[in-house]
Amino acid sequence: MRILESNVIFEGHENNHTNNISFCGLSCLKDKTFLATARLASNKDTADGNVGIWRSSDLGKTWIGPQVPFETSFENRRGCLRAGYISELKEDRLLLTMNWVDRSIEGRPLYNNKTGGLCDMFPVVSVSCDGGDSWEPLRKVDLSPVTFPSALTGPTLVLNDGSIACQFEVQKTWNDPNPIFNISTLKISHDVTKSWPEYVEVAGRPPEPIVFWDQRIARMDHDKMITLFWAYNAIKQKDENIHISFGRQNARLWTHPEDTGIQGQIACPVVMNPENIIMLYIRRDNQRQIRAQKSIDGGLSWDHASEIVLYNHHDPTEETENLFDAMTQWSYGHPFGVKINDNEIGVVYYAGQGRNTSLRFYRIEV
Repeated sequence: MRILESNVIFEGHENNHTNNISFCGLSCLKDKTFLATARLASNKDTADGNVGIWRSSDLGKTWIGPQVPFETSFENRRGCLRAGYISELKEDRLLLTMNWVDRSIEGRPLYNNKTGGLCDMFPVVSVSCDGGDSWEPLRKVDLSPVTFPSALTGPTLVLNDGSIACQFEVQKTWNDPNPIFNISTLKISHDVTKSWPEYVEVAGRPPEPIVFWDQRIARMDHDKMITLFWAYNAIKQKDENIHISFGRQNARLWTHPEDTGIQGQIACPVVMNPENIIMLYIRRDNQRQIRAQKSIDGGLSWDHASEIVLYNHHDPTEETENLFDAMTQWSYGHPFGVKINDNEIGVVYYAGQGRNTSLRFYRIEV
């Protein structure tokens, strides 16, 4: 693998609360237009977060944006938009899925660093029928039977049977003193977001001691799917290796997560074909890097010799023993990639120093 193109998509300014970029996504449409998304704010965990959209028509050489199409209040509650991903539907429609977070309690951070509980949050969706120039009003995804805070983990998936699946993770409420948990789940719609009748659990049913965070799901072929997890041992309070799971029956049935043997946190699979998979992942231990590695057997094993380093991070101020404080301090991460053609992928991630971060892009030959 080698980097063919790299540039900064966006670097904002403190005077308009766009200096902090995080939680990024990327789509490659049928006409090879790139749509990048990211959270814009004044800091990693602030109530002024919103989602911006950038567009490139030349494979990532130049970008236009950000478009910021939505206000952040929802259902008469003060909130923020924390992450967004765009999916291409039939008839050239686009679906934007975002994570809405309740920030109505002044000064309350996203995470309770004593309990690991979260503010109320849930996915919301909007459809565009004109290529993203305009968007319909936001609608909440019906998460029933889930009643807990639920964080979006990636783009809504277009399945082979014509349905769509919103991927999210269920976590505990703000003041819940019980051990942390995470259930990686899907809600499935058959009528393009009007209703969400199917609920699927992918991984992480309590009281399993391993917490499977930040699922990133991709389709491998007409039926098989792949997802990677940041695995955290809640008893030992330390990271495990990245774990992998496979789905079948149009995402209704999933294998139990297994150890990939690769040390890291958030990981994103990019499917070139059912055998050739690229893993983009983060190291946040003594190796502070974003890396890429490939598999040539559909994720059953990984070719360590293929690994390349995409980004090295140097910021000695990001040191804390509290995991939930650390989540609000990390100033690099969330690599997300898409296939461009049989030989190339596009990748976005955020990186910077302290509260000032930028949205960055790579085009990589694989």
